[in-house]
Amino acid sequence: MSYQALYRKWRPMVFDDVVGQEHITTTIKNEIVSGKMSHAYLFTGTRGTGKTSTAKIFSRGVNCVNSKDGNPCNECEICKGILSERVLDVIEIDAASNNGVENIRDIIEQTKYAAAEGRYRVYIIDEVHMLSQGAFNALLKTLEEPTQGVIFILATTEIHKVPATIMSRCQRFDFKTINITDIAGRIKYILEQEGITAEDDAIQYVARLGEGSMRDSLSILDQCLAFKHNNLTYNDVIDTVGSVDTTFLYDIASFIAEENVAGAISVFEKCIKNGKNTDFFAQELLEVYRNMLLYKVSQDTEYAGLRYENTQKTAEKYTIERLMYCVETVSNLINRIKFASSPRVFIEMAIVKMATPELDDSNSAVLARLSKLEATLRGGVCVKPVNTVEQNVTTNEQPVEDDDLPWEADSTEEDDVPVAEDEPVTPAAENDKDLPQTVCDNWVSFENAIMSQGSITLYMSVKDAERRSKDGVLQLVFDDAEKRDNCARAENKEALIKCIREFFGFDVEVKFLTKNQLSQSTEYADNDVFGKIEQFSKEFPENIEI
Repeated sequence: MSYQALYRKWRPMVFDDVVGQEHITTTIKNEIVSGKMSHAYLFTGTRGTGKTSTAKIFSRGVNCVNSKDGNPCNECEICKGILSERVLDVIEIDAASNNGVENIRDIIEQTKYAAAEGRYRVYIIDEVHMLSQGAFNALLKTLEEPTQGVIFILATTEIHKVPATIMSRCQRFDFKTINITDIAGRIKYILEQEGITAEDDAIQYVARLGEGSMRDSLSILDQCLAFKHNNLTYNDVIDTVGSVDTTFLYDIASFIAEENVAGAISVFEKCIKNGKNTDFFAQELLEVYRNMLLYKVSQDTEYAGLRYENTQKTAEKYTIERLMYCVETVSNLINRIKFASSPRVFIEMAIVKMATPELDDSNSAVLARLSKLEATLRGGVCVKPVNTVEQNVTTNEQPVEDDDLPWEADSTEEDDVPVAEDEPVTPAAENDKDLPQTVCDNWVSFENAIMSQGSITLYMSVKDAERRSKDGVLQLVFDDAEKRDNCARAENKEALIKCIREFFGFDVEVKFLTKNQLSQSTEYADNDVFGKIEQFSKEFPENIEI
């Protein structure tokens, strides 16, 4: 007997062998057991998820004379006849090549006759979305008035192309993409039955390459076993499919995080010299950044991928914003190199961009730089305190000649007081009045931090406020009293002070004002100054000119 591909040799024979579609197989088995089958079914889902296999099992299950729990026995004459395609009661049609009205009319003509050997005539129409509009219209009449003992099973990968009038007359079952764990388990079972050994990493990688399709994974496994029949290793799979070892990819990601362009380019050059495909490289690099992003957000090792230790270690070097920037950059890269004459150049440009985001003026790059700045501010930056010495202010005013001025004695006494210049100045006390100004200067980054923490209420209450620093107090000035009162509520004020403490590393006094209050206080201050000058000039008119 000639060699048979693994996906054909190990096609599911009973419902229990269908992987990852328990919600469908359980329902169909119950219908067969109870005898309450519909006249039409619509199976939809991506390729290699078990649509056709389930349809074939169903066709045997409804006709099997020894059916057990809805599963066919595959031993009776009717089951063997269907498996060998000798029984004419089960007809499989490829709609891609039989999509005309005449083809459907032939089927309709056949439905007038009862099943010859089994209990039901089953028509499996694969890729039903390929039927013409006229063929759909012809099929619709049969679905509206079904013939006794006839079951239609329609399968498609593009459900949006199937008319709503057809869908409404069928029981619809959506086949899910099979997760990597289930595919890996099935591959391991098949290898054990075939007497072949393989590394767990090799099995996991083959399962991941299938992208949720069992058939694709088994086809890749077939190819790998042709390269090395036994003791299949992870490196064997890498060499067979021409993909890139994730160790190289994580090395590149580490160099990018450290902004080491030369190191990242050097590793990429090694991949190219080893004959790796540039399309594979970009896809694998996107997968690495995707794994790091999901792990960084969720801290769940399930998203860490095959080399989860590398994912954890490398993700620590990135912020979430920068990972998002890298994912976006690599995603755009994949689209650009599809039709590029020199994809290698575009990949090198992308590596340079990701390693030096300051060269990129896109929104995502700016966000990545801001996140880096915020991380630095949260960690605290040690700044050497600068001692400022008050300079003597020289004026052009003539000295007052009157020796008997009443304030001269006080001034002399003050001059006799020793100046504590030699005493150490506490940096915190010296810079206390500058702290509110620091908050004002970095307010945009502070607002972004509030948003990233999910404090939407606090963000909305302060986003429209003007910031002022005065006498060591942070003043938030609002347009009206309602906004001021809302932000000044005890819980909002407490939350604001707490966020400032966590973001900047220090406490500041916060005062809430309206613009009217601010203008009034300024006016009162000006009037007070002029009033004092006027009073002063009245007391000493001969010495002071205003």
